[in-house]
Amino acid sequence: MVEPIFKAPLPPTETDAHLTSVSDAQPQVAEESPKNVDLKQKILPYLWYVFGGTFFVGLLFGLMMSGDSEVQVPAENMNCSLPIIKNPDIRTRMPLCGTTDRTKGCVLYLMNTFTYDKLAKDFFNDAADKTERSRYTIEIENPVYSNTSIYPGHFAQIKIPAMQL
Repeated sequence: MVEPIFKAPLPPTETDAHLTSVSDAQPQVAEESPKNVDLKQKILPYLWYVFGGTFFVGLLFGLMMSGDSEVQVPAENMNCSLPIIKNPDIRTRMPLCGTTDRTKGCVLYLMNTFTYDKLAKDFFNDAADKTERSRYTIEIENPVYSNTSIYPGHFAQIKIPAMQL
């Protein structure tokens, strides 16, 4: 039960009748009781639950995101409508360039941003600049694909050989 802050004056009794008059009646303020707990003590446990729950959810989310770091090959796993001109010289699964060690072989996708068709061998210079391999080694790795026509807005799929150490 909650105690009222102001107590109504009690009717005078026989023992108090000579001390109390109508003009002397004033409301009495209730004294602080030990039941009134500090606000900090009421809220602090709930704050611990909120912070602990947030930490736990963040930890779970972090563990879910840190799975295997295997590289997905987009040519096999992509079910989207990107116009990729397939390279028949790529026979095995290869990781994307930029997601693997620089010395390993990879697949590089370059888009034809021009308004006319280009041959795949026209992209070999750009691939050589981006991957620090020679144009000659890239041409050797893509003999069939070099004469394939890449349409405007389509992607060339270029096989980049492993670096010779």
